[in-house]
Parts: sequence; structure tokens; C-alpha cells
Amino acid sequence: MPNDAIQQSTIERWHAFIQCMAGTISKKRKAPSQALRAVQLQNTYVPFKRTRLHALSATEVSKLEAALSNEGSYGWTLTSNLRIVQKHNFYNIVLSRRDKADSTNGKPRFSSRYADQNSAEKAAFDFRYSNEARTGK
Repeated sequence: MPNDAIQQSTIERWHAFIQCMAGTISKKRKAPSQALRAVQLQNTYVPFKRTRLHALSATEVSKLEAALSNEGSYGWTLTSNLRIVQKHNFYNIVLSRRDKADSTNGKPRFSSRYADQNSAEKAAFDFRYSNEARTGK
């Protein structure tokens, strides 16, 4: 009789495990909320799709890559998380600027308004460069 009870509880645990793996019951981890998904999509930057008329030169492409990167190899010490945000009918460049290179928290800095995403991307490197430390350049 005790073996039957042990087998029954083992079978129940096995069925619960199968249901959990199938996604019908999620006891260990809940799916991300809609708000979290929205924030993650908002922070994922998609560059402007260009035609031949608006194509960037090789130096402009490397400047945009450097502006969007958070790698230390580009020499960014006080700024991070550059993104281009659309607000109503204009675009802003937003980045986090720290007071010291060792600080972990930064305050958001906003650029002036740009009429389109293309012009904001072209100005992104200069905006980030202007917010860096004078000695680190």
C-alpha cells in the first residue's frame, strides 16, 4: 500500500513537470508582462532604412556605430545608452550621462529637436561626443 502512494505521488509530480514544460502550467516562472515587453521593444533601436538618396558614407556609418555602442573601446566614459526617440512629430537624441566615470547611475540628457530620424542619426555622434569628458577625448 505505501508503494502505491509513492508511485501515485511520483506520477502526479511527473504530470505536473510535463505540463510545466509544455507551458500549460507555469509554477516556476511567469511569462513576461505586456508592460515589460513594451519597454524592451521601446529600448531596441532600429536604424533608419535609407534609400540611395539618403545613403551614409563609410565615415558616417562608423560614427553612427560608435555613437550607438556602449563598448569601452570607443572611449565613452561618462555617457551610455544612446537612443533616438520619437515624440509626436519630432525626434530627440537621449543618452545617460554620469557625473563620474565610476558612477553607475546617470541622468538623461536630451538633444534639440530633429524633424526626421535621418537627421537625428547623423547628429548622434556629435551629441554624444559633446557630452563626454573633455580630458577623455
